[in-house]
Amino acid sequence: MQMKRLCVALSVGSLLTSCATRTTPTQALDPVTLDPASVDSRYPTANRAVVIPSASVRMNGVLFIAQGVGPHPNVVLLHGLPGGGGLRDLAEAIRRAGWNVLTFQYRGAWGSEGSFSLAHVLEDVAASVAFVRGPEGAAARGSPDHIVLVGHSMGGWAALMAAANDSRIAGVASIAGWNVGRSGRSLNDPEKFAAEVKAYEGDLLPLHGTSADALTREEFAHANDWDLVKCVPAYRDRPVLLIAGQRDVDTPIAEHHSPVLAELERLKAREVTSFVVDSDHSFSDKRLTVAKMVVSWLETQRQRDMH
Repeated sequence: MQMKRLCVALSVGSLLTSCATRTTPTQALDPVTLDPASVDSRYPTANRAVVIPSASVRMNGVLFIAQGVGPHPNVVLLHGLPGGGGLRDLAEAIRRAGWNVLTFQYRGAWGSEGSFSLAHVLEDVAASVAFVRGPEGAAARGSPDHIVLVGHSMGGWAALMAAANDSRIAGVASIAGWNVGRSGRSLNDPEKFAAEVKAYEGDLLPLHGTSADALTREEFAHANDWDLVKCVPAYRDRPVLLIAGQRDVDTPIAEHHSPVLAELERLKAREVTSFVVDSDHSFSDKRLTVAKMVVSWLETQRQRDMH
């Protein structure tokens, strides 16, 4: 198992090189670092502010529309806690590679209506997928039959959970994914519970209708059903990308990345790509590296589906 992970890590250099030279119908240059060589004036790129219904409330979102007549494959890009605009660079790179990208703010976060909760995050992801499959996605020249989930931290957890519950999701990527269930199992220790409450306190300003104590109790209550390792059988036959930060102290590799990868390997999952990057939880000094990994992985999927 260790040898397999080592071989994947050693392939990073060749992956980054191939990403820069691979071409698509709309983009002949490296989409991570270069703008398109030409502009399709009839079917140009566009950023469309959208309102996504989830339960009885509305969430703020942005649809990054790729140039070209399409239909374009779609990525639903899921941010972590508390979120904001930290994945904009990744959204733009994926869009330049020819994919439509939907980003949004969960219920009760950053001005979206409703109350924030971890359970609502899972419902909101399902609502965003339904939105892309519906008329708004079609109007953006998107394909309702090709949707991939990509998430960071809490978004990585939500992406893997959603893929487990929706067999139509074509692939799923988790970047520094947080295994909420695994974290929740340790919260019967009063000291760890108190430490988790304190950790949540710094994220509350943009969140509405919740508290650090409420989120910690929710995490503890759902420790079993929100454990990503238990969800692996549901998506082992689809492409999975896992990226971890070697210096990540928020979702350490041994606790969050490695157990999911080990279970995928144990079940002989069909198509797993895993990287460990020498960076922190936000990949603050390796943004281009991570973008190239994600874009190359997405392009591999599209090339396979075209043949």
